[in-house]
Amino acid sequence: MVETSCSAANNVAKLFGNLTNSARIVNARGKYLTYSKISAAQCRGARAMLGMSQSELAEAAQVSRPTVVDFERGARVPHRNNIAALRQALEAAGIEFIPENGGGPGVRLAGRSDGR
Repeated sequence: MVETSCSAANNVAKLFGNLTNSARIVNARGKYLTYSKISAAQCRGARAMLGMSQSELAEAAQVSRPTVVDFERGARVPHRNNIAALRQALEAAGIEFIPENGGGPGVRLAGRSDGR
């Protein structure tokens, strides 16, 4: 059994707080990704809304399953390119990330262009 201390969770929160809101990065294939931080809760919520497993998200984002698992449970903060890939995969599947706007960050299914 693995135990994480409160200080580990605080360190994850500190790391996320120190990340910039957005930046352009290049992935291993030379493709530009816009990095924009998302929280572990947003990732879990987005997956739940889509009915997507951690394995399916990992495959869609081309990251390892442990990257998704560890991120969602707060064990570690993935590299920026992996967070960008997770976000891009979830957005491609129909998720819209809602930024901090006084009520906290969130997720929702993106509106459809046909008005339904």
